[in-house]
Amino acid sequence: MNCKLVRKIPAFGNFYRVNFSDYVRNGNFPLGRVIETAELATMHDSGQLPELMKRLRDPESAVRFWAATGCAVLGKKALPAKAILVGMLKDTSGDCRITAAEALCSMGESGDGDVLPVLMKDLTNENAMVALRAANVLDIFSEEVSSPLATFETVLHNSENNYVKRVLSHAVSRFRK
Repeated sequence: MNCKLVRKIPAFGNFYRVNFSDYVRNGNFPLGRVIETAELATMHDSGQLPELMKRLRDPESAVRFWAATGCAVLGKKALPAKAILVGMLKDTSGDCRITAAEALCSMGESGDGDVLPVLMKDLTNENAMVALRAANVLDIFSEEVSSPLATFETVLHNSENNYVKRVLSHAVSRFRK
């Protein structure tokens, strides 16, 4: 999907806009498959896991995103998808990488060292929304990913994205309690 840089705001990062109506109308966007995958993801039905696992390998990033979201929703019941999700940590889509990391965390499978580096790297992603998603996952699953307080404080101090700073400030304050 082609994204157009809309504006760069020093305090928040880069914001991108996709003209979805043009993208969908060009006939190449699998809107039906995306909607169907989103529905599967939100059913909370572990019987849908085999189909979600197939869709984790879909060529369309929106389908992969929703399939990974479904795995996050299922938590430990999605454990058979672990290997695919670990592979998705290298996805070209930042949203897919972060959602795969979130799914692994929701399964309790973040301790093998794969998840934290991906989340920490994407905290500085040029797309402000990807960076914010990484910060949110780190905040929610901070104990599961064994994020050292010093690491959060370093990123908090160096980040130019105020949204990321706010989320990490919350995570740091929880550690200090």
